[in-house]
Amino acid sequence: MPCRPRKNLKTIIGDNMPEDVKEFKKGDVIYVSVIRPAGFGPLHYGVYDGYGGVFHFNGLTPDSAFIHYSLLKDFAMGGTVEIDPCIKIFSPDEIVERASSKLGDNFGGFNFLTNNCEHFAKWCAIGVRQSTQVIKHRSFLAKISGKIDDKNRPLF
Repeated sequence: MPCRPRKNLKTIIGDNMPEDVKEFKKGDVIYVSVIRPAGFGPLHYGVYDGYGGVFHFNGLTPDSAFIHYSLLKDFAMGGTVEIDPCIKIFSPDEIVERASSKLGDNFGGFNFLTNNCEHFAKWCAIGVRQSTQVIKHRSFLAKISGKIDDKNRPLF
């Protein structure tokens, strides 16, 4: 359930956030480096609710992953949060409604290649489970995961 609007967002999110944090808008797809605050490595995605909170797909193991709701500062964990420039087909209210409707759900089970946090955030915004990280690194991920066909092509 989304939290109520906050009076002082700067107090909630802390000093590690960029000054333009007020630029975040309801329904934004946002991300932060998994290796916070170093700023490199895979990205962790979520949906900003407009009130200082984020819906995101997370867990300690794939079997324990589910849709969480966290304060933006907890989502950031000392890293810099960025806005994904993806085109949204749903309104901000619809995006947040889609995200909140899955709160506590396992979203079909976590799979790094086919159903991760970016798949969740993009599903909320565009209605399709999509990960640009996976698409960009498909060949490499297929080789290390063994998911390649007899012609060395990715199977996902």
